[in-house]
Amino acid sequence: MIDLHSHILPGMDDGAASMDDAVEMERLASEAGSKTIAATVHGDFSRGRLRRLGSERYMEYYTEKLEAFRKELKQQKIQLKVVQGMEILVNEALFCYLRASFRNSLPFSLNGGRWVLAEFEFDVSRGWMQEGLERLAQRGWKIVLAHPERYD
Repeated sequence: MIDLHSHILPGMDDGAASMDDAVEMERLASEAGSKTIAATVHGDFSRGRLRRLGSERYMEYYTEKLEAFRKELKQQKIQLKVVQGMEILVNEALFCYLRASFRNSLPFSLNGGRWVLAEFEFDVSRGWMQEGLERLAQRGWKIVLAHPERYD
């Protein structure tokens, strides 16, 4: 089993509050049969830590947290592969970032590949959601929709 959406990194967002919490979450996931888990964090290019630090510094910060977590799992002898990921909020700020970066890259695609975990605001219109998904797909991204139960 592969878990593609987990706010597991301690202190990064609304997931694990501490390293102990994160390790316990991983232990439970492993016992339940998970072999790989994506350490997805919230990725909103319009606000929060990602906006304040900028994508390059945020990626460094995330990578430091990810490596510390992997090291802790190894010390605890938990045999679970942890890969990078981000739950990317699809909004106009995301597309401004893509235009301004002069590249078609997104930090923290799932395991560094072409798949992205996309989310939308709760009150998103069907039209904007369709447009956002099409714009990502036109750029060659493969999409996994986070929280499909939230959208009409």
